[in-house]
Amino acid sequence: MLSDTERMAACAAAVVLFSGEHLIKQAKRKHMKRRSWVSSFNKSRSRYNATNMLSDFIREPSGTFDNFCRMSQDDFTFLLNKIGPHISKIDTTMRQCIPNQERFVIALRFLATGDSYKSVSYLFKISKQTVSRCVDDVCKAIIQELKEEIEVSC
Repeated sequence: MLSDTERMAACAAAVVLFSGEHLIKQAKRKHMKRRSWVSSFNKSRSRYNATNMLSDFIREPSGTFDNFCRMSQDDFTFLLNKIGPHISKIDTTMRQCIPNQERFVIALRFLATGDSYKSVSYLFKISKQTVSRCVDDVCKAIIQELKEEIEVSC
């Protein structure tokens, strides 16, 4: 059986060991290189992004918008107005959100082409995880908004 003095010495030694280990971990963390949330390729998104591309397509009278989105501008606007509240996100202090029309076009392009998430991510300069989230959100919103007008059979 340990005496009170021996117990106190053991507790003090444990505290010193744990706090020393904690200090070592903190020192290692300070020297670790920080990773960026956005890849260097996607950082150029601020110069030219999908919103700019859509604006260019809309101005072009040759039907490039209809070909790219696989629907007319009127249908695009109609659907975007219906699903917009369901797919909208808010800006944070860390970053700006992707606008609704971009989220919608990402999903349309993925569904129209059958490309992989990675391929669509290169086109829109966003991560493949974000492409996946956009497609999922848009599809759920379309189902929610149009379930009265479209019969879905399994």
